[in-house]
Formats: sequence, C-alpha cells, structure tokens
Amino acid sequence: MIKYSQYSTPVGLHPLQIEVTITAPNTTATLPLYSAAGYYHTFRVNYGDESGDKAVTTYNDADATHIYANAGIYILSITGLCESFHNEYGVTLKPLITRVISWGNTGIKRVGLSECTNLTSIPNDEYKAFSTVIYALNFCKDNVNLASIPPNIFKYMTINTDFRYIFNNCDALTEIPAGLFDTCVEALDFTLAFGNGQLGGAQITTIPDHLFDKCTKVTNFWGVFMYSEALTAIPPEIFKYNTEVTNMAQIFWGDRFIDHIPTGLFDTNTKVTNFWGTFTDIYNGNPPAHLFDNCPLATTFYRCFETCIHLDTIPAELFKYNTLVTNFERCFWEVSDLTLIPTGLFDTCTEVTNFKEVFSWNNYITSIPAGLFANCTKVIYFDGAFSYCTGLTSIPINLFANCPLVISYALAFQGDTALTGNAPALWDLDPEPTGTECFHGATGLTNYAAIPADWK
Repeated sequence: MIKYSQYSTPVGLHPLQIEVTITAPNTTATLPLYSAAGYYHTFRVNYGDESGDKAVTTYNDADATHIYANAGIYILSITGLCESFHNEYGVTLKPLITRVISWGNTGIKRVGLSECTNLTSIPNDEYKAFSTVIYALNFCKDNVNLASIPPNIFKYMTINTDFRYIFNNCDALTEIPAGLFDTCVEALDFTLAFGNGQLGGAQITTIPDHLFDKCTKVTNFWGVFMYSEALTAIPPEIFKYNTEVTNMAQIFWGDRFIDHIPTGLFDTNTKVTNFWGTFTDIYNGNPPAHLFDNCPLATTFYRCFETCIHLDTIPAELFKYNTLVTNFERCFWEVSDLTLIPTGLFDTCTEVTNFKEVFSWNNYITSIPAGLFANCTKVIYFDGAFSYCTGLTSIPINLFANCPLVISYALAFQGDTALTGNAPALWDLDPEPTGTECFHGATGLTNYAAIPADWK
C-alpha cells in the first residue's frame, strides 16, 4: 500500500480493474494518462496476460503501452497512485474495454471512459475512488452498449463541478437511478449529461422527481435531456432547488412524446437568461400561462417552441415579465395547430431586436393583431416573420409603424397565398429596408402591382 498525506483515504489499497477483450494478435493498448503538470503516476500495472507487473512513473512511460500477443479476455489492474485515466489522452484502449470491474482507489483526479463502444457495465464506487475527482467531462460519453448506471457510482464524487456529457449518447440506457447526484453538491454544469446528439438516440423513459435537488449550485442545464425520445413526462419540481441556473437551452429539445409542460416548472429559476430551443419538437408543447413569470432576466427564446406541432394556444401574458428579451427568432416556427396569435403577446418585450421567422409555417393563422409589435421599437429583423402562413388573409396596415429601426423584411410574407387587401408600403420607407421576396406569392394583394419587383 502507498499512502500520500494529501489523500483522506490511502491510495493503492484497491486496484483499478478493467476487463479488456482482445480480438486479434499483437494488439496495442496504451493507458490514457494525462500529461499536464500537477498529475502524478506512480503505480504498478498488470496487463493480465502473465507478462507480470510493470512499474509506471510518468504519463509516457514505456510500460504504459503494452502489446497483447494473443486474442483473449484479460483483467488489466493498476495499483498505486494514478491521478488520471481518461480517454481524451489515449485512443488505443477505447475499443478494447468491455467491463469495469472495480474503480479501486488510486487517487484519481481525471476520469473518463468515453467512446468505449464495447463497454457494457460499470460498477459502483466501492472504495471512494472518485472522492478526489475534479474532472469527469465525457465520463461515459458515446458508450452505446452501456446498459445501466449503478445507483451509487457518484456517491463519493463530492468535489467535482463538471458533469458535462457524462452519459451523452449512451443509447442503451433506459433508466436514471434516483438519488444519483445526491452527494454531488459542488456540481455546476450538466450540459448534455443524458442528452443525445441525434433523433432516435437516448431511450431513458423517466426522470427521477428529485434528481437535482441537492445540486443547488448548478448554473448550466443546456441540453441535459436532449433527444430523449422515450420520455413522456417532466417532473414538475425537477429544477425547484436549482436557483443559480442561467442556461436552460435545449433541455427537452427533441423529446417529442412528452405529454405536457408542467405548471411552475421554472418558478424558482429566477436567474435564467437562455431559453433557446428549450421545448423544440415537443409535440404537445402548450405552455402554461405563467411559465416564465419568474424569469425576468431571460434574453432569448430563440426556437423555444419550434415544431411543437400540437401547440394550439399561446397564453397572452406568456412573456409579460420577460422585459429584457432581445431574440424571438423562430420561437413559434411551424407550430402547426396554432390558429390564433393573442393580442398583447409582446407588449412588454420592448428590447426585442430579432423576430425572424417567429410565426413562419403556421398554416391555420388567419389574422395578426394590429398592435402586435406596437411596443417593439428596437426591432431590426423581421425576415420571414410570417412566411408560409398560407391561411393568413390580411396584414394590418400599421403593423410595423412603431418599428423604425428595421433593416430587413426579407421573405416576411413569402408564400402567404391567401393574403388580400393592401400590403403596408414598406418599400417607401427612408432608408428603404431590405425587402427581398417579402411578398413573394401573395398575388391576391390589392396593391400587388405597385410592389417593387425585388419585394415580390
């Protein structure tokens, strides 16, 4: 046993043990050790093939690389001080790892087994291996055959702050254990922790009700459950104790079968600034009336409800307290069942500069409230704002009267083939904004002939 005074638990008493499966003779395996200053490696490694113990004293020690002469299943053991074992620093071992038998206790500070596509199981942290971990980025990312998460794997990971991508793209996972992060009190970032990079990926079916209750310092949940297509429900108090969060972007992006957005979901998240794509592609994404009331610092709702195809009602006061918002681009893009834009929806959103494609591709909208943008005096972009709203029959003549800073109306009403009456003469503004194909296809407008060629 090796004992170092900086560790509360003696290191080296229990080895890190990993099963490797060698399918071809003369296969090279290099231990993924970190080269930076401040990381130490003084251990014995046994590659499990009767080649005996090897002493490793630096990250690039010759004995940190081994050639397996024969195919077979071997147990690789590391005993001693090994402060890093992370696949960012070595690729040859990735496809060989099939099982972690024990995390041991080696004083590890950086740990990660990402892209181990043949890894099927990992154990709990029985010997407090992770009590010294300060870096677990990509912990088990892209391990597509990992079947389950042990409930106590992070029990001793009490000082790590970064949980980004820990189980990202782990397509075989179906369950998140309750209490998984109960001792991870220093956690700050769960970016894409369980998310997936593509449709049809993550198969997690439920989120434990109190998964993040003890993680009160978290600031970032970006994409935490992205593309978890098997999810059907959002626990209403999942973020109740995460009062420091600023980023809720894409948290449920692509979770198309979630049955509803719960009331009060963000009631305690008063510091959130980013709602970019938060509910994109949730089919039943009707927002509760007061969903964002307690989020006065929000600055972007970019693509927030995009392709929520069964969203049929927007509460008139949904954004009443979001007075700092600057970006609504594609917020309600292709919300196919929507029939009505409520009067006063943006009345308090006086800082908005971007309404690009905000209601584009909504075929059942027939009218626009006359004063929809009356208080939005700082808008710069209306590109595609109502494009392909094929049921829209008219444009309020003073719809943009209070928006003197606009530089582009390009494609704003493109494809709106049911429009009648007069189009507002936006081309007569001085200076003239960009109007490329603004009214393209809207041939039923009374003044269509007067519209300049580049505007249609």
